[in-house]
Amino acid sequence: RILRVMFKIGLHQADLILVQSQFLKIELIELHKISEKKIKVVPFFEEIERSRVKEINSSIFYPSGYGKHKGFELLANLWKKNKSLPTLKVCLDNESFQNVFKGIERVENLGVLSHKEMLNEISNCSLVVYPSRFESLGLGLLEAIQLDKKVVVYKTDYSLEFVSGVEYFDGTLESLQIAIQKILSNNSVSTCLKIENNLD
Repeated sequence: RILRVMFKIGLHQADLILVQSQFLKIELIELHKISEKKIKVVPFFEEIERSRVKEINSSIFYPSGYGKHKGFELLANLWKKNKSLPTLKVCLDNESFQNVFKGIERVENLGVLSHKEMLNEISNCSLVVYPSRFESLGLGLLEAIQLDKKVVVYKTDYSLEFVSGVEYFDGTLESLQIAIQKILSNNSVSTCLKIENNLD
């Protein structure tokens, strides 16, 4: 509560507010009554060079740490029920992994990864899944697109604003399973970013 009060005071005292997406700008205007003139949309992210990967494994990778909004529980339920899916790789601390995936087969925890290790895993997998319900930007998602990977992502404000050529799902288990199976069987997927890096 204290942080929320400080945040609100900070918003109204600031001369300029930088956000990374249009939908966040709209939320600040609508929820906090901030003047549109005080808010500037400045997406910024590291630009990743695509590199040729000799061997792509059949795994599915989720490049994210744990959070309640991140969708790990949805993945756990899907892998628990569907025995035909490829191995899912995640990069969680051991406690979070045990809490969510304990006893579920074909889920591999890589542990907390460095940024370089994360990029290597994205490059080597056959599909990146991104079931997060909310992101201010979603760096793992943007990096997967820059590395030319097939992607399944939650259909919501951030994903619709930032990327195209991906397979969307509506947040349900059935929709996620259909999206994964559909994109894995499609060899002509072409993804791209709809935003540009504004950080010079």
